[in-house]
Formats: sequence, C-alpha cells, structure tokens
Amino acid sequence: MNPTGFKIATIPAATATALITTSAILTIRAKRSHAGEVPNFTSILNVGFLCAYNNTEITPYVGWRETAGGIGVAWDKIVADRMLPDYTDLNLTWVMGECVEAADAGALINWIQSGANVVIGPACSASALVSGTVAKYFDFPIVIWAPLFPSALLSTVEYTTLMAPTFSSINQAQTIVRFLQRYGWSDIAMIYYLARSSLIPRCSNIFNDLEILLNANSNMTIAYRRLLLAYNNETFRNSLQAIKDVSRVTVSCFEDDVARRNFMVSIAEAGMDTDQYMWIMIESRKTGFAKALPIRGKGFALRPKLERIQLTTFQDENQNRIDVGIPVETEEKM
Repeated sequence: MNPTGFKIATIPAATATALITTSAILTIRAKRSHAGEVPNFTSILNVGFLCAYNNTEITPYVGWRETAGGIGVAWDKIVADRMLPDYTDLNLTWVMGECVEAADAGALINWIQSGANVVIGPACSASALVSGTVAKYFDFPIVIWAPLFPSALLSTVEYTTLMAPTFSSINQAQTIVRFLQRYGWSDIAMIYYLARSSLIPRCSNIFNDLEILLNANSNMTIAYRRLLLAYNNETFRNSLQAIKDVSRVTVSCFEDDVARRNFMVSIAEAGMDTDQYMWIMIESRKTGFAKALPIRGKGFALRPKLERIQLTTFQDENQNRIDVGIPVETEEKM
C-alpha cells in the first residue's frame, strides 16, 4: 500500500522480531499551505500504530483497511491547525498485532526502546490492559482506540500514561441509570446477546457496569437478567414471557443486527409493544469505514408499532454523545 502523498521509508531490521507479524513505516511530510510555511528544519514525530489485518472476527472493527486512513486525516488536521508546530514529519510504524496481548506488548516495548514518541493502540480491551501496565512501567504515552473499553482502564492510578479518544462502558451504563431514575423505574429486566469476538466485547462490558450500578442503587432491582449466546424465535418468546411476569422496563443489547431486529419483531408479536412496556436498546458500535447490512422483511411493516423502543447510542452522527431524547422515537437504523 502506497497512498498518494505518502513516502515509504525502509523497514528497520529491529522491527522484524518474532512478536511482530507485519510491520512497515510511512513518513508523511507536513504541507502547510494554509497554516504557514514549513519550517526550514526537519523534526520527526515517531508514532506506532497497533491494529489487526488477518483476524476476520475483529478486522471489521479494528482492521487496517477500515481504520488506517484516519491516521492521515488526523495528521492533516494537526498540520492545518498547527497543533504540533515543532514537528514537520510524521513517521508512522504499524504492527498487525491482531490484538494478541503478547504481540501488542512486545511491539510496544520495541517502540519504546527505539525512541518512538507515542503509540496508538492497542485496539482491543484485553490487550490494552496489558499494554497499559507496560506503558506505566516505562512512563510512556499510549492512546487506545478500541470501539469500547472497559471501565477498569479509567483508573489514573493503574494506567497513568493511557489516553483514549473513544469512550468507556461505564459512561453509557451511568446514562442509562440516570434515565431510569428520571422516570422512577425500579424493577429492571436485562437481556443481551453476544456475537462478537471476546477480544472486542461490546454488550458484556456495558452490562457488567450496569449491573454493578443497579446493585449499588437501593431503589432499583434487577428483576430479570439473561445472557444469550444463541437464539431462535422460541428463545425470544420464552424470555419475553419471563419479562412480562416481573418487569415493564427492559434494557437490551444485541451484537448482531438480525438478532436485534428479530427481538423487536418478537416484542410486537407478543403484544408487548404497548404503553405498559418500555424497551431500551443500547448501541455503541464504531466500525470505521465498514457498512452495515440493510434489514428487510416484516420489520418495516412493524416499524409504526415500535415507537416505544428507546435506543441509546454513541454513533458518529451523534457526535459521540448518548442520545436519550424524549419523546421516544424509533431510530432510522432499526
């Protein structure tokens, strides 16, 4: 890959270690036509970038093809706004660590020892926990960019040199609790379906934090909780019947669009799309340049009946804010 305007440098032999499966270097020269002249000196910002390439379970979310273009866009913005005026070139070295903890931590140590300024990554939560500890030991800055990171990484004691432009699962869990408190809902049902790789969990992180917050609130009770690793129509019917007996407010999260759509269809078919029930669906995907598949079928016919589905999201179009607007409306992306 040789993008326009990128100058490819020689790969140093030091990067070819047993821990690194694929690596290379790009040097990007600053062009400052709108922000002043390029200074008559050369100062290089050495940046490491950790991502995935071959693991098809995680590449749609943290793969090189879906995310690497953002590095060039970010550098253009840095140059245009003169955020780092002391640097003229970006020297980018990337490693396809595939979110393997040992590979990511080994690459991080190599970068630290070779004089890098900062590392962007790891891209997965479990690997970030390990690399965050390594970074603390070396007092070296890393920027994690996982789609969703666990609240454990927010500790400024354990992870003193870690930064994140994305968000933690605790943020969305806290917002949901505030939402429940606002309307005085106390008996809560929880149901979630896991389909993604455990390297990049979404629903499990949020629900773990949500359960802790609800258990700590003396005015709220978890009346029903179910984790689904597989499902069919009977699974949803049984779950909805159990929910009907104990709660009128349900928080749900589905790591698969078809599962989410089928759950909403089951709600309507069970006659639970009435004023007696409130359905809160959590959404937090950030998939780079990936495209979601369209959902067709009887879901469109049921759309007018699903106005009580409240969807909280961190999608880019919401500028990374949680959308919990009232009155409740059905999101277009159902």
